Amino acid sequence: MPTTGCSPRPTSDRTEPRPGPAAIPSVPPLHSAADLHLSPVARTAIEAGVPDSTRRAYAANWKAFAAWCAACGRVPLPATPATVTEYITHLSTAPSARAGRPLAPSSIERAMAAIRTMHAASDAPAPQTKAAHKMLGGYRVRLSLTRDPAACPRRADPAVPKALRTMLAACDRTTLAGKRGAALLLLGYACAARTSELAALDIADVVETADGLLVTIYGRKIKAYTEMAVPYGRIPATCPVRAVRDLLTALADAGRTSGPLPVRCRSSPDSPSSHLYGKRNNHQQTGLRSTLNRLRM
Repeated sequence: MPTTGCSPRPTSDRTEPRPGPAAIPSVPPLHSAADLHLSPVARTAIEAGVPDSTRRAYAANWKAFAAWCAACGRVPLPATPATVTEYITHLSTAPSARAGRPLAPSSIERAMAAIRTMHAASDAPAPQTKAAHKMLGGYRVRLSLTRDPAACPRRADPAVPKALRTMLAACDRTTLAGKRGAALLLLGYACAARTSELAALDIADVVETADGLLVTIYGRKIKAYTEMAVPYGRIPATCPVRAVRDLLTALADAGRTSGPLPVRCRSSPDSPSSHLYGKRNNHQQTGLRSTLNRLRM
């Protein structure tokens, strides 16, 4: 054969081994107590990420589950998959004490989440909920086929201006409590804020500008601060800027220029003035919780 200028590539009967994937140990690693331990600081940080309303709801759900287990002779912690499935079946068929009818699917899902959360908090293995979810899926289909209102998630109706004026009429604006109520109503309507977001406002979060107000609100859903511009209202009685200004003036007259905006106050029986307390007024103590819930847009 004719040869070319290129020398033939040497060949060898021996093939070089190619590097393969790292060997996976057949024996799982042994974890020490330190690997399974959470410090008090870490536990506190985890709890801070759960809203108070969710924590209260989970506690009520767990209390109901534990009571049902005690009545049925079952163990709530750790619960077996059969126990969870039977409990979910019970919730979908037995009328609840509060509503007089079986719980809605969303409420049952929250009950299952509470059970899982309690197991995780107790370092217990969470029960398998595959069968319970299948049962819940069938419950949803049954509600949909019968056009039951529980098949649709409940949504709060937004407050229209007419309803807002009715709520404002119940606020005695000659008192500090009335000024506070009017300011929260109008500010919540203007900012489409949640009750918990209004309750968390400080006086420093509300700054008056030439065009109205600049409000800094901590959004619970997005877990971030947002600045919102609130303009003057056309009608003085429903103007959020004037209502907040009246509240801030009344607070300053009472000696408060910093701290929580929605503070607790109580009108004296023999005086139109109000007693001011230093404690922050949460959305359960204002007396406006059911009203402010309707401000969600």
